[in-house]
Amino acid sequence: MALAAPEVPEAPEFVGIVTSRRSELVPIPFGGKLLKVDIKPGQRIRKGEQLAKLDDTDLKAEIEAARSDERAGLAQAGADGAIAHQAREEANRMQRGRKAFSGMAIQSKFADAASAGSRSGVGASQAKSARARREPLERQLSQASIVAPFDGVVMSVKAKEGSVAQKGETITRLFDPSDLLFRFAVPKEWRKQITVGTRVELTIEGVDRPLWATIERIADEEAPINFAVVDADIDDSKLAPDEIRITSSGRVTLADNKPSARKAVR
Repeated sequence: MALAAPEVPEAPEFVGIVTSRRSELVPIPFGGKLLKVDIKPGQRIRKGEQLAKLDDTDLKAEIEAARSDERAGLAQAGADGAIAHQAREEANRMQRGRKAFSGMAIQSKFADAASAGSRSGVGASQAKSARARREPLERQLSQASIVAPFDGVVMSVKAKEGSVAQKGETITRLFDPSDLLFRFAVPKEWRKQITVGTRVELTIEGVDRPLWATIERIADEEAPINFAVVDADIDDSKLAPDEIRITSSGRVTLADNKPSARKAVR
C-alpha cells in the first residue's frame, strides 16, 4: 500500500520594495525664492544637471556691497600707508639732520607717521572684514543653481516653484539606480529561517519573470516590534535597462524553503 507523501509546508512570502544602496537628500543651500524647479518624480538625471534655481538677486546685491566696502578699505589702507611711509622717511631725515630741526618737530613728524599708519590699519581691517563677508556669499551664489550630486533617479519632489524656501529644506531624494536592493520585513516566527548570504526569489511588480537577490543585512527590531528588516542585494548584472523601478513593490520567497516535488513512498 502506497503511503502519502509527507506534507511540505509552503514557502513563506514576504512583501517588500525595491530601493537603492545609495540615496541622498538634496537640500536648499540658502534661503530664497525658488525661481525654477526642473524635476519631477521618476525622472532620470545626470550628475551636474540643474534640479532647481534660487533667486540670487539679493545675494548679488550683498556681494556688490561687500566688494565696494572691500575696495574702499583697501584704498584707505593704501593711501594712508603711503602717507605713513612718507612721514616716517621725513622724520628719519629730520633726525639725521637734527641740528636744523627741533626735537618737537621731529616727534611731531613721527606722530604723523604713526597716525597715518593707524588709519591704514583700520582700512586694511575693514577690507578684511568685507572680504570675509563676501567670500561665503560668493560660495552661496555658486550654489544658486542646485545640481544633482550624482547620476540618479528623482523620487519625491518637495520643492515648489515660486515658493520661498528655507536653508536646509529638502528639494528631493535622489536614488542611484545602478545598485539596487530589495527591502522587506520578516516576522519573528520566520527569523531563524533567514541568514546573511541566503538567496531569495523576487516577484517584482511589472516584471514578468522571477529575479534573484542575496540577503546581505538583517536588522532585528527591538520589542514590541515583532519583525526584522532585511536588505537583499539584487543581481543587477541580470537586469535589462530600466527593467525594474525604484519603489516598485514585490514579494520574496526564501529559495531554500521552496517546496520540492517528492515521490510517494511505497
